[in-house]
Amino acid sequence: MKTKSLAFTLTCLLSCLAVPVLACCPPPQPPCYRCEDGVWVWNCSSGQICCNGTCCSNTCCNNSGTCCSNVCCNGVCCAAGKICCNGTCCKSTCCISNTCCNGNCWDAGNAISGSISVQNAKLCEQKTHTSSISDNDHRIVCSSSSESFPSDSIVYSWSKTVGTNPGGSGTFIGPTNQASVTWQAPPCTGTVIIKLTADDVPDSMDDPCPGSTRNDAPKDFQGTSAVSLPAGCSNAGPHDSSVHWINPDDDYSSSTAPSLPRVGLFNNIYATTKDVDFKYQNCTWVCEISNVIAKDRILVRSPFSLLPDHVSVESASDVPCDEAEFAKFDLDDTDLTDDEGPPYCKYWCYTAAVVHEEKHRFDWRLFYEQKLTSAIAYLESSCQSSIDCGNPDTITCQAAESYWQLTIQQWFALAFTEAQGLMDNPDTTELNEAEQRAYEVQYEIDHPISAALPEGCTP
Repeated sequence: MKTKSLAFTLTCLLSCLAVPVLACCPPPQPPCYRCEDGVWVWNCSSGQICCNGTCCSNTCCNNSGTCCSNVCCNGVCCAAGKICCNGTCCKSTCCISNTCCNGNCWDAGNAISGSISVQNAKLCEQKTHTSSISDNDHRIVCSSSSESFPSDSIVYSWSKTVGTNPGGSGTFIGPTNQASVTWQAPPCTGTVIIKLTADDVPDSMDDPCPGSTRNDAPKDFQGTSAVSLPAGCSNAGPHDSSVHWINPDDDYSSSTAPSLPRVGLFNNIYATTKDVDFKYQNCTWVCEISNVIAKDRILVRSPFSLLPDHVSVESASDVPCDEAEFAKFDLDDTDLTDDEGPPYCKYWCYTAAVVHEEKHRFDWRLFYEQKLTSAIAYLESSCQSSIDCGNPDTITCQAAESYWQLTIQQWFALAFTEAQGLMDNPDTTELNEAEQRAYEVQYEIDHPISAALPEGCTP
């Protein structure tokens, strides 16, 4: 009676105080739940589990009712870095085919890496291309979880292909399965692609776990070799191969030229100078001849430096009448078919002497330039050396020039000889045609003076 009376009294008291009455949840209380409006409600966050009354953020609770910080496996918490491998805590890399391996787990690790060094070259030059290649595999000792990165052996294979080089890709000299390779450049300018394919052996594995491998995929490395001309050589191009004449030693008032009967002299016995170069064109050295300089000389005796008994006249009036008949004879060329001019024993004409020597110059330049131009054209079209790496006379422009030097000299000498033959035909030894032609033009000056005598003389 006292108990009921006490409960009734408490209920009435609460009612009078207007305090709400909480609905009770039926016992017993589940772990990790709370009572709310008479209903047991999950007290952990979404994704958590209840482990012996504790909310665990992981999804594993061991047999001792403790939350695992990593994963649990058959009620056991696995250490960090391990996974549950078919019911056994195992390093993640050692769980092979759902079996935890206690040997060594191998994998290819990093890919094959490195670089090659490709050298540029001159025509036919030998160069060595080198490489620095490595392959580090990955090894885990499952019993201790220790790691290492042992190197793997490399297999080398060098190859070459044409880039822009019209002469091919060159030649490998010696083995092509080493870390470096010796290569001879082709005989033409342009590029060649040098490639190295690197692969691993692969080397053996000690106590390998199932599925272990050291085999990497092969990797290609390539570079470009630019083949260029040897030092001092250049490409062919436009140039001036014409003959240029100089006459710096002319003297039209000489005090040393011959006196009568020869008062003038034409000299063409000078070496013709030239620049000879062999230039590169389409895998060939071609001859280029330029700066051709030919020299000649005219000397004419000054009319004021003759001996006292020698007289230069320009008209009949320059002759005294008491010697008019003699001067008429002295200035007259009576036979224009021979190679002898007027006697010029005492009287002569300076202007006629100049015309005589300049006729020699005109003829010589005409004949020699024709022959020289023809010789140069022949040499430039014929003196060519196709570059052959097996023939040292063709590899450089200097070697090609040395090879053809004698031929070029002979053709220049032949041009001179043939021009001399045109000046004076060697088959007509009894007649000097060069002098005959010169006396013909001299006659045009001398004869009018002679013809005006003796009438035009000065008393």
